[in-house]
Amino acid sequence: MMRWMLLALWGCGGQVATLPEEPTSNCAEELSWQHTGQAFMLNYCTGCHSSGLAAHERFGAPAGTDFDTLAGVQSVTERIYQRTVVSMDMPPGGGPSAEELKSLEAWLQCGAPGEENSLPATDSFPSGLSGAQVSARVTNKGANRFQVIRQVEGHSNGWPDGTYMIEDYELSGDDAWFHGFWVSGIGWAEATEMQWDPPLHIQGENVSANQQVTVVVADGQETEDLQEWSWSAETVVAGGLEQDPRPTEIRLVGPMGDTHIWHTSSEWGITSRELWHQDGRSWSFLQQSSGLAVSSSNLFPLEEWSTWIERLVVDQGGM
Repeated sequence: MMRWMLLALWGCGGQVATLPEEPTSNCAEELSWQHTGQAFMLNYCTGCHSSGLAAHERFGAPAGTDFDTLAGVQSVTERIYQRTVVSMDMPPGGGPSAEELKSLEAWLQCGAPGEENSLPATDSFPSGLSGAQVSARVTNKGANRFQVIRQVEGHSNGWPDGTYMIEDYELSGDDAWFHGFWVSGIGWAEATEMQWDPPLHIQGENVSANQQVTVVVADGQETEDLQEWSWSAETVVAGGLEQDPRPTEIRLVGPMGDTHIWHTSSEWGITSRELWHQDGRSWSFLQQSSGLAVSSSNLFPLEEWSTWIERLVVDQGGM
């Protein structure tokens, strides 16, 4: 399953592997910027870490931390080593093969040698982070009910242009409930829908860690069964693709391993949304745009008519 919020250099205990102080003597000619580092950065890193990207296109990557030049990489080789080789939470959608990671590690241990040679221009979706742009907006259904409507823009990983994912929430003060979601759109043979009754309580003072609900699944044929879902919420250290480096993670896990995850921020709203299904389907939405209003009336960050842009990232296991 895809996870990108794993280990960061701050706030982590225990032993942390580091690069050798002196580069190893076994540094072959092919371990160079031109042969090793440049291709890796272009394929897996510069979709977020590039000097040619505007702030709203960087998915939270720190300004000035750019890997489209050798000098930019050499300035943070230790951090690159920790995130790609040790914790392996970068790139966030996976992608590099074991051999590519082995070559990158060897190159970094050699001191990241090579001659400066700028990378060619690339778009904001590197091959290591397969995805499509998604527009998101919030609508008010009345009676404290809100919907988050996501629309895929551009075909990606079996998600046709115009596909919708709609999530149904109920908000009251500091409490939030998740009623369900459905996916539909052009090219889908049948819609996918899940509704919980009573809804899953995801935020508030009296959220039960274990919630028994009836789930209604409509995927060509409607079925109902009683399930127990577990809930947890904690502050986590994110992997660098979110505006808030320490969001609140809300996690709901079903009896078959189905998982719903929200990363929420008082300043940025829902910075990421992740779904895993026990049948192997997995996808995530990472917030890109900071131009949105965060709810002032509810602790859960949904404000009517808020809009933002996200990147859809699909697990390597696929849909």
